[in-house]
Amino acid sequence: MDSKKDILPSPFRRGADRGFIFGAYFVAIFFAGAFSMSNPLCNIAAIVLVLALPYCLYLSLRRSYVADKGFSYFSSLWNEGVITFICGGLIASVVSLIYMIWIEPGFVSTRAELLIKAYDSLQIPEAAELSTMLRAARDQHMLPRPIDMTLSLLWLSIVLGTILSLPCAAFARIKKVKPSAPQIKK
Repeated sequence: MDSKKDILPSPFRRGADRGFIFGAYFVAIFFAGAFSMSNPLCNIAAIVLVLALPYCLYLSLRRSYVADKGFSYFSSLWNEGVITFICGGLIASVVSLIYMIWIEPGFVSTRAELLIKAYDSLQIPEAAELSTMLRAARDQHMLPRPIDMTLSLLWLSIVLGTILSLPCAAFARIKKVKPSAPQIKK
């Protein structure tokens, strides 16, 4: 490994770079979830995006492992996954905060009203109890603020990234990379 080209890239650098892609992915999940109450297709899209998240992370970590010709350590891949989720979560948090404060200022209260109506339409005692609790939270101004929702989203992405990166890093290393033939300079 004489030249800079032969040095393996930092997992932190790769995680930050891939964090932009995952940030867009998280934003898509946020908007699919946000519009799922009014559009049933968005609900299906949100579920599909969430279920595909571990596979997308696996592909990302596997791509790094192959690019490193199989020399990536497990801990390096795990760190890369965690950093990817942290950077992606930061991007999604900023976008969601901007949306909840300036684009749709009544985001939380509107969703609470929709949930109250949905629970009231059900003829189940537990649903009526949830509706009563939501009304009390709304009337006492105890609904979460946009910044509370944003910080919860950020913490969710960090914890989820830490947990999901562990098995994905292990699975990315299962299939070994075939050594490539040395390049002969002419």
